[in-house]
Amino acid sequence: MDSELRVRTTAAIQSGDFALFRVVMDEYSRDITARIRSEKNRAERERVYRDSLEFLEECLHLARVMRSHIAARLHVNTSTSHYRYERDGVSTWRAEA
Repeated sequence: MDSELRVRTTAAIQSGDFALFRVVMDEYSRDITARIRSEKNRAERERVYRDSLEFLEECLHLARVMRSHIAARLHVNTSTSHYRYERDGVSTWRAEA
């Protein structure tokens, strides 16, 4: 189950679907909690913690990269729209003094 949730989590981040990401992360959190509780061996619980923490740090990094890319695209789109004038689907440039 863990690997499927990891794939779904990564795919949600990469697609920019942060609403789905929250849902999948809730599932992942419940799964990890259950795995930790089921482990009787302390060393195995620590391994699950470390493995989970490493994955979550990777997710955080990927989410930050995606957020940065989305912000950059948004900035470009809003910046150029201030200088462009579209009429009937034809773009023309307009300079205002």
